[in-house]
Amino acid sequence: MNLNDYKVHRNKYFSHRGEARKRGIPWHFSFIMWWKKWCESGKWSERGNQKGQYQMARYGDIGPYAPWNVRIITIEENTREAHLGCKRSKETRDNIARSKTGIPMDDKTKSKISKTLKGRRLPPNHKAKIAQALRGVKHTPERKANISAALTGKKQSMERRHKQSEAMKKYWQRQKEVQIPN
Repeated sequence: MNLNDYKVHRNKYFSHRGEARKRGIPWHFSFIMWWKKWCESGKWSERGNQKGQYQMARYGDIGPYAPWNVRIITIEENTREAHLGCKRSKETRDNIARSKTGIPMDDKTKSKISKTLKGRRLPPNHKAKIAQALRGVKHTPERKANISAALTGKKQSMERRHKQSEAMKKYWQRQKEVQIPN
């Protein structure tokens, strides 16, 4: 490590120690021990507070910053750990949901979600929520054909789909007229 690198690393050390002190967290690292911990992890060049970068985190977010009480993990892991067991208010959950509404997903994400949910049986209360959300929704004939194709696994022509739809309407009309007594 040359003199310029040493100064940069030493400044990072003092910055980290100062942040810990501001938060009232005890600090039991010398510069050498702190630098050794980062070198052992091999993540120094990926250190930071942005998505995908690494941080020095305390086990369970308790105790001091000390060689025996820290590890180098991603910011996502550290954030997830910090929120474990925290109950969010309804208002906070609603704000998070609103902030994520309309965010487009890439094909890779859609594929992961699809694989995760494949073959999964939904609980009755979840099915009821879906049914409630879909009540009164008017689908175009094209949308109905797409839904049908997705459910059956084969494409049907619009003409065939229309004939099936008309046949089902007639069937249900007859069922209403013929009401079978219990």
